Amino acid sequence: MPAEPDPVLLGLAGSRTRPLTLSVLASSPGRVTGYRIAEATGLARQNVDPELRRAIRTEMVRETAGGFRLVDDDVRALLRKRVPISDRPTARATRRL
Repeated sequence: MPAEPDPVLLGLAGSRTRPLTLSVLASSPGRVTGYRIAEATGLARQNVDPELRRAIRTEMVRETAGGFRLVDDDVRALLRKRVPISDRPTARATRRL
């Protein structure tokens, strides 16, 4: 089961799906596909894709040919602080990229 985001982050994000989706991008140095995000978090793909679209609209995430990447360093820092990498199931999944 994926690590749960900090309650403060849950309150800010309004859902569990958003911080988990973005935390995969925060822990990855490169691009990550929606499939890999779903695999790493245990979330359904149909829940991941809308979160990625919202993040693109707010310019936190950029979509490229190879997947998605988090472009906002402040969001990256917040996610790394509130959903520690050692607690996330994402490091193993994103290492293969």
